[in-house]
Amino acid sequence: MVLFAHITSNVEGDTYQDLLNEKGGRGFPYLAILDAEGNVVAKPPSRSVEGFRTAVDAGGKFADLKAKKSPTAADKVELLILEIGLGNLTYDEAKTRAEEIQGLDDELKAKLAQGLLPLEVRSHIPPVRNPTVEQRAAAGKVFAEMFRAGRVPADEETVQPFFIFMLDHAEAVKDAELFRTALGKLTERFGDNPRAKGFFDAQQARLAKLEAEAADK
Repeated sequence: MVLFAHITSNVEGDTYQDLLNEKGGRGFPYLAILDAEGNVVAKPPSRSVEGFRTAVDAGGKFADLKAKKSPTAADKVELLILEIGLGNLTYDEAKTRAEEIQGLDDELKAKLAQGLLPLEVRSHIPPVRNPTVEQRAAAGKVFAEMFRAGRVPADEETVQPFFIFMLDHAEAVKDAELFRTALGKLTERFGDNPRAKGFFDAQQARLAKLEAEAADK
């Protein structure tokens, strides 16, 4: 393993100035595990020693699975889920790959379905920086249906918009119970973050308004 640190200097003529974008980076600092050919094989889930160790282990597992001559169905599922985590596939691409895997038992089918879920959620998020209230509510309606069916993403990156957009849908249809449930899920995951206090205070105010409107009917 070789430790490589690249600095995006924006100096004309300096080498690898687009490397951050090429490897999927969106901010500084950005950490990624690359193979010998420079392909991203893992990304730390957090900026910590433990997160880096997790990424190194995942990178090794990815390389081992990729090199297998006769992978089992379980190997193919594991590899696909790792590739999804790297952001290398669209939902349609991953879904097609999943449908090609033969010999899945119920446990592997459930694991694969959960692995595909984050991409499915992202496919419904409006592809604009500042979606309208209507766009957010429309995505939230889909997420509410997924939630009622017991299909909830586990990763932090998608679980946040999953429930936040659900709040917008619940407010749009005046469903205080759904709003309360979605807010409760967000509180369980992010409520202990002091920087989120303003967000949660604002959501409690929205909930109080919904409950007051329901009581007046």
